[in-house]
Order: sequence, then C-alpha cells, then structure tokens
Amino acid sequence: MMFSMKKTVFTSSAAVVALALTACGSAGSAETSAPQTSAATTAAATSSSQAAMSASPSPTLEGPAETGTLLAALEQGLAARPGGIVVQADEEDETQDSFDLAIVVDGVKHEFTLFADGSIADEETSDDADDVARAGAAQVLAADAVRTAAEGRGGQVATDLDLDDQNGALVWEVDFEDARGNDVGSVKVDALTGEVLPAE
Repeated sequence: MMFSMKKTVFTSSAAVVALALTACGSAGSAETSAPQTSAATTAAATSSSQAAMSASPSPTLEGPAETGTLLAALEQGLAARPGGIVVQADEEDETQDSFDLAIVVDGVKHEFTLFADGSIADEETSDDADDVARAGAAQVLAADAVRTAAEGRGGQVATDLDLDDQNGALVWEVDFEDARGNDVGSVKVDALTGEVLPAE
C-alpha cells in the first residue's frame, strides 16, 4: 500500500514538471515560437497535483518490507492443503523460485516444496507432536505475522518464517534480506498477541 502511495505522488509531480517544460519550450529549438500553455491550464494541473498529494498520506521513509512472494506462497500452500496452519516457510536460496513449506492439517504435518506455478513436489507427512501443538496454540496466523514483522523495514524482502518456542514464548520468527540477497536479520512476533518482541 505504501509503495502505491509513493507512485501516486511521484506521478503527479512528474505531470507538473512535464507541463512546465512544455510551457517553457526547449532551449535552442529551431521553432520560432514556443508552445503556449494558458495560465488556467497550468493552475489546473498544479491544483490537481496538490489535491492528489493531500488525498494520500505522506509516505514514510522506512515503509514496509516487500512481502508479496512469501505471502503468495503461504496462500498457495494453504489452498493446496485446505484447513491447514502454516508452521514454516523457507524460500529456496539459490533459485528463489520455490518455498519449502510445513503445514499442519488435522494433526498431521505436511512438508513439501511449492513452486511458483502452484505445483508441489517431495511431500512427506509426519505426526510431529511439537509442531502440531504449536499450530493448535498459535492465535496469530503466518500471513499476519509476516505483515506485522515487515513494518518499518522498507527496502528489504521477507523470505522465511518459522513458528517456534523461544524462551518460553510461542513466536513467529520472520527473516529478511536486502535487495542483493544478503541476510539482514529477523523480527520476532508473539504468536499469541501479535506484538513485535524486542530484539535480543
């Protein structure tokens, strides 16, 4: 959402600059007279730009991290295993075209590789008691934990998440990378309250 607001502001500003350049003409042009733009047209464009900018809140410098690929993988995985609860999602580091998912459905843990086209490979099932218990206890869903963790991490990409017990608390740990694919740390979200936990 934050990126679309930035685009609106930048697009409106570009329109004003383009109109101003048109009104001034280009230096050294062979034309004998510069194209004329009426004051009313310029005023209307400026007014339109200001209205667009005031209609959208000013974007923050930080903004949220990119989460689209991870969230899409979670959605596809749950569509493939309806009624399930995601407990883990790891992006394939080398190809970045697939995710290893673990989803608990009716007390059974399903682990498989999910590709971008929605196909599934290498599925295994188990009755992993720990992950089944965590899935049953979590009050915050994986997708909500990703969105919460992404706040204030503009320019980064959410790549992995894991539901685990840490220091006696049930938490989602969401990992991030920068635009070059370098690890830049993780954010922990309480799986019961949805609150971001302090960094250790």
